[in-house]
Amino acid sequence: TVLCSHSLEWRHCLSAAGPQKLIVELQGVGRRRQLSVGVLHGDIELRLVGSLGGMLSESGVTAQVHAEEQRRTDTMRLVFESLDRWWASYHELYRARNVRLFAQTEGS
Repeated sequence: TVLCSHSLEWRHCLSAAGPQKLIVELQGVGRRRQLSVGVLHGDIELRLVGSLGGMLSESGVTAQVHAEEQRRTDTMRLVFESLDRWWASYHELYRARNVRLFAQTEGS
């Protein structure tokens, strides 16, 4: 049985020398996604082999994470715009039908 699902953004460890504290509230899945099933406390650390010269800058890691979030947001916006156009044309063709649109992702 799956109790929860969580996507951990670990890449901030690429710019940190030493362990990073981690506190995450774990949400349920499915119909229980709005319920908290627990809290995870931990430390996360990336151990490099060799010198610390391989560390990335915090601004570089943050910029990459932000760029990926922006791409994801733009993609979702395009999907919803396409859905709106489809719904407008579909709804005109079958106005008498009672249709409800429902979409859910693991993150929503």
